[in-house]
Amino acid sequence: ASCNKSKAFMTLRNTPSGNVSEVGSNVKVYVENSASMDGYINGGTEFENIIQEYLVEFTYIEGLDSIPDSRKKQRFQLNFINSKGINDSVQYDVGRFIDKLEPYQFRGVPGRGTTDIAQAISLILNKSDVNDISVFITDGVFSVSESDDYLRRQQQQISNTIRKFRNSKNPDFGVMIYQFSAQFNGTYYDKSDLPVNYKGKRPFFMWFLGSSSELARWHKELEKQIRKWKKKNEFVML
Repeated sequence: ASCNKSKAFMTLRNTPSGNVSEVGSNVKVYVENSASMDGYINGGTEFENIIQEYLVEFTYIEGLDSIPDSRKKQRFQLNFINSKGINDSVQYDVGRFIDKLEPYQFRGVPGRGTTDIAQAISLILNKSDVNDISVFITDGVFSVSESDDYLRRQQQQISNTIRKFRNSKNPDFGVMIYQFSAQFNGTYYDKSDLPVNYKGKRPFFMWFLGSSSELARWHKELEKQIRKWKKKNEFVML
């Protein structure tokens, strides 16, 4: 997430033979539950509706809607995440998970506070394998009150984490990012980590992490649905 307004470009690569299982991808979703995320779900449903539509679409893309619950638990996982770790009480039912997207539920998840984006991505990839597509849902706010070098360190840490995963598990690994907007009513923290009370539209992001060939397929399918839903979004990069 950056202030660069130039158009992103997209590069697609073929997946090496045998790299991805023919049974389809495991989908692991991680919703950030830091304090700044409360505003999206404080008396509003737009954020929840967008998330639900996409989660349902993910299950359709990977054929997860038709498999028994006993298998779905392994193939489709819904989690909360913050800098303290990943909430391990895994859900696989989209409706039940959306019901938990309420401020009081967010506050009940251990480790509330700020979320270090680089650390969150590291936590996600530590739980990822070659057949996984991980979806990280976040407002993408980097609070840089520590020093001006913070963003550069974040960039280096994210790059190193992804490079390590590519080298050790999946040479075709890639990242795709979508930006959305939803009604917000609450407090977020600016680049100096100062609280800002705000009511109105604010952006949030979906990071997709997995094999580039799978992400290209998802991008194609999601673009079809986005046109049908008439959602305001911006494809950032693959």
